Amino acid sequence: MKKLISIILMMFFVIGMGVSSVNAAGSCTMSVGASPSTVTEGGSVTVTVRFSVPVGSTQFLLNYDSSVLQYVSNSIGGINTGSSIKVVYLDFDSGKTISSATFTFKAKKAGSSTISISGAKASDANASKLSVSTGSAKVTVKAKPTEKPNNNTNTNTNTNTNTGTDKPTTDTKPTFSNVNQTVYATSQVNIRSSWSTSSNRIGVLQQGDSIKRTGVGNNGWSRVTYNGQTGYINSSYLTTTKPAENNNNNQTNNQTTNSQNTEGNQVTNEPTNNQVTNEPTNNEVNNNQTNEVNNDTNNNEIVNNQTSNTTSDKAQPNYILYSVIGIIVLAIIIIILVSVRESRHNRKNRRK
Repeated sequence: MKKLISIILMMFFVIGMGVSSVNAAGSCTMSVGASPSTVTEGGSVTVTVRFSVPVGSTQFLLNYDSSVLQYVSNSIGGINTGSSIKVVYLDFDSGKTISSATFTFKAKKAGSSTISISGAKASDANASKLSVSTGSAKVTVKAKPTEKPNNNTNTNTNTNTNTGTDKPTTDTKPTFSNVNQTVYATSQVNIRSSWSTSSNRIGVLQQGDSIKRTGVGNNGWSRVTYNGQTGYINSSYLTTTKPAENNNNNQTNNQTTNSQNTEGNQVTNEPTNNQVTNEPTNNEVNNNQTNEVNNDTNNNEIVNNQTSNTTSDKAQPNYILYSVIGIIVLAIIIIILVSVRESRHNRKNRRK
């Protein structure tokens, strides 16, 4: 009986030693730290969870106050549930272990938040379950400092004691040198009440219109007299050179001269074409030839008159026409003499 009791006690001792050895080797502490632990609104906070024993897998909830902190990201993966981050990490296949995990938060508003771990589980690289103990950390968020109003009052008083008659330096009024000129507009231009395009328009000059200039300013404007009042025109639109007269008068004079020359030619041609219309048949051939010569000559004269705009109104002598008339008269005399001679010859033959 004593032997049996000794064996039983020995078995309990061995089991107890084994349990004690497992518990000593299979524990893991998860500590929590925050950096910085005190932050101003809008600042960033990094929370680090450290494992006292490298783990191959872990599962836990990282709890925080969502009214004070806003979750941003983490290095281990997880799901944000609004007030906690659920982390599930498994990596047995690759044999990797982790010693820590980081979580980033943004300070949302003034207050404090305790960051803690709950529901923690962990295993080592051999998938042996570890006993887990956890810690926590506190983060304090301070409000942004409000800008204080500037209560400083500038008591410096600048007093202008200048009693002279000089004009302020901000006065940009131009100076005008007095002149007495007649100027002409190079194009359509406005006449204004002052030396600025923003002033009122009191009149308009058309191209070539003249106006009296009484002054030339150093700002590019001219002072003029318009309808009994003083006006101003941009000097770049004025010239002292009188515009050339319109060439339409010359064109009209040229057209009149050409018309007069043409009418003179028509009058001259009419007697030539109508001369010797009642002569015998032989004379008709001569008349036709004479008329053709006269027409060619007259046509040439018309062309010459149209080309030249300075032909005189005084008719020039037509020597060819006089020569043709002389030939015609001579031919008529010869025909008459021949007719008279034949008539006498016929009378003599009758008497015989």
